[in-house]
Amino acid sequence: MGEDRVSDFARRYLDSQGRVTSIPAKRAMKEALVAWAARRFEPGRPYSESQVNEVLAPVMEDYVWLRRMLVDGGYLIRDDRGTAYRLAGPRSEAANR
Repeated sequence: MGEDRVSDFARRYLDSQGRVTSIPAKRAMKEALVAWAARRFEPGRPYSESQVNEVLAPVMEDYVWLRRMLVDGGYLIRDDRGTAYRLAGPRSEAANR
């Protein structure tokens, strides 16, 4: 996701405290929201579901929706048991289209 889209998302959908004010209607802006949220996670660090929620709750009321979007979008990967999450590796250009 390009920096310009993420910056555009931030200008349009974040309040002065950095909280998401609404879920964008356009797909590109939803993708920018998810890319922005993924930056809150440290590479290589495992997170429990409650830790993921703790990271996301301060920035969005519907943090469960955001967690699901991070997983569905390939930004967060769950282990086989579904109990631990980690930030996915660098996304390819094809995945960013």
